[in-house]
Amino acid sequence: RWSLQPQDRLLHACGQSRPDWVGLHPGCLPAFPDAVAYAHSEEDVRSMLALCRQRGAALIPYGGGTSVVGHINPLPGGPPTVTLDLSGLRRLLSIDEMNRVAVFEAGVCGPELEQDLSTRGYTLGHFPQSFEYSTLGGWIATRSCGQQSYYYGRIEALFAGGHLETPVGAIDLPDLPASAAGPDLRHALLGSEGRLGILTRASVRVRPRPETEAFYGL
Repeated sequence: RWSLQPQDRLLHACGQSRPDWVGLHPGCLPAFPDAVAYAHSEEDVRSMLALCRQRGAALIPYGGGTSVVGHINPLPGGPPTVTLDLSGLRRLLSIDEMNRVAVFEAGVCGPELEQDLSTRGYTLGHFPQSFEYSTLGGWIATRSCGQQSYYYGRIEALFAGGHLETPVGAIDLPDLPASAAGPDLRHALLGSEGRLGILTRASVRVRPRPETEAFYGL
């Protein structure tokens, strides 16, 4: 579950912003994670959070690595840093066809998510620009949108609930019907950029797959 290899540390050192690309070309990135860990279960995430808290290390959740704002980049001169790769959490766990809610592990990338739904006659219909590489957990953590998402909606309209692992314990947000009572805690996760914890699974609202698709360019 661990890697200290230079290649793995390099591949998890930055996102896809222009400064990242410029730094990669001559090999001049300001910092690298000290280690890369790979999660394949919620227990892996939980144990890694506990270990980093115990050792005083920073932990960076890493989904598809498509960030363009630097929030997955280790800070130079900071504490020891572990980047936690969540690509091993990618299974479709269940589909409630009555309520049209699907539960995925949060490390699933866009094409794999849509393929899993398509074989069952459904679609999520969320297509940000980074769709091919980004993950469901990343969409939620960054309040994702996209030019091709205008029909089915932004991710906050599709996010129904989930499971969050935090340094002080787990938080479950069940996919309950809409309510007028009090604040909606799901909105604390949407756009949180991973500050509160690591989303390990998410419930999303799905719809029947369309009979035809049309794409327009301007």
